[in-house]
Amino acid sequence: MPWFYTGDIGQFHGDGCVEIIDRKKDIVKLQAGEYVSLGKVEAVLIGSVYVDNVMLHADPFHSYTVALIVANQAAPQDWAQKAGVSLILLTCARGRRHAKRFLLQ
Repeated sequence: MPWFYTGDIGQFHGDGCVEIIDRKKDIVKLQAGEYVSLGKVEAVLIGSVYVDNVMLHADPFHSYTVALIVANQAAPQDWAQKAGVSLILLTCARGRRHAKRFLLQ
């Protein structure tokens, strides 16, 4: 059985599924020497009404972090309806102005 060294702490359920319940090491030193607390950054991102879930990854050989974000579907739809903008327009190149306004709100 292959094992992945992600730095996460998990538990196995009776049906064989794995649930991630904690992180072994929360602070990561990036390439430039700055320390980043992954938990604190995740807490800030998850505080947004537009975010349902987030996972942050940092590699000590790079000078940045990467976030995988699961967007909340209802919040952009509500915003678009109130702003009078088609949600489809937000995904088009023509809708960049509206998308920027949405993201900066």
